Amino acid sequence: MELTIRRFEESDERREFPLGWFELIRVAGVTIGRASYEPGWRWSEHVGAALGQASCPVEHVGIVVSGRGARGMGGGGGVGVVAGAGVALAGGAPPRGGG
Repeated sequence: MELTIRRFEESDERREFPLGWFELIRVAGVTIGRASYEPGWRWSEHVGAALGQASCPVEHVGIVVSGRGARGMGGGGGVGVVAGAGVALAGGAPPRGGG
C-alpha cells in the first residue's frame, strides 16, 4: 500500500485574483483545490470577465469548510451553501453568441 501526503502550503499552482485565491495540488492522479473568497467575490466579475466567460466551465466537488457562499444558476436563481455542506457543481456551459 502506497501513501502520498501533500500539503496546500506546498501547492503545485496558486492563482490569485481580486478578492480571492485558489491553490491546486495533485495527488495520485487527482487534482484537489482549496480556495478562499472575500465578501463580494463573484466568479463572473473577478475571474470570468478576464476570460470572456459568463460561468465557470469546470465541474467542482468539495466541502465548504467555513463561511458561506452561493452558486448562481441560469435564469437568475441561485443556491446557497454553508460551512459543513458537501457540494457537487456541474460546470456551466461556455457562453454562446457574441455577448
